[in-house]
Amino acid sequence: MSEKLPNGATLHTAWAERCDGPGWCNELIWYVWSDSTGEHHIDALQPDEQTTTMRTLFPLSAAASVEMTRAVHTHLTRKKDEP
Repeated sequence: MSEKLPNGATLHTAWAERCDGPGWCNELIWYVWSDSTGEHHIDALQPDEQTTTMRTLFPLSAAASVEMTRAVHTHLTRKKDEP
């Protein structure tokens, strides 16, 4: 995806995520958007596409994303009789 949203598109959310594996790492900013027909898309900005503001907010967003993912996973995998 280019760094611009198409005309008529709506940006819904964005979050930072650190990912790594043997011998590599990356810090992506993922974003969800919908086009003018309502179809949803997910794309990512690489570090060299991120602004200074995005890089400043990155640690907070990445930490919140990890904790939110953990909380949602706990909720979705709980036993039916648990609150």
